[in-house]
Amino acid sequence: KTSSDAGINAALQHTLGDCRFIVSCPKILCKTWWREIRKFFPNLTPVILPGKTVVEKADQVDLYDVPGVVYILNKEAFRPAKGSTTNLLLQAFSSLKRTSEGVIFTAASIDESSEMRNHTQHNVGLYELATLSLRRRILSGNPAPQSLADYVNQFNFLHKGILEHNTQNAMVTAGTVKKS
Repeated sequence: KTSSDAGINAALQHTLGDCRFIVSCPKILCKTWWREIRKFFPNLTPVILPGKTVVEKADQVDLYDVPGVVYILNKEAFRPAKGSTTNLLLQAFSSLKRTSEGVIFTAASIDESSEMRNHTQHNVGLYELATLSLRRRILSGNPAPQSLADYVNQFNFLHKGILEHNTQNAMVTAGTVKKS
């Protein structure tokens, strides 16, 4: 999954030029993403933002803004700080220059997207990330969902509203998805 996704990003960078990418993955996979990109894709610049807190990471965003940058962030980074409803990291990215399409990232990828099953603050941050990206990809090694409801949040990341309101209501009624 990692090499395939990075390969697509490398091809986009080669074809389009000045691109920015972002990957959200479990913390344990951040270094794997960084190593794979460095090893196989020299036209990309992987960056794991330093800092333990979202505020520290947000302060570093502009420092690494170069063509072909791939921001690699653990999924926890997209949760708002305690006592806040605002995701500071997404605010920091929104300060970066937008493309002619009005987005910041050429592509956003979520690794282990099967973890997006429930409507949580973390997922809300990921949905906001989707609005900053021209292309969105979900990556999952989970071969079989337990129900159709497991796909709702993943599809909403890929294309907000692709599952009509009535479809979601039917799934809530059937008890396969929690009302959000």
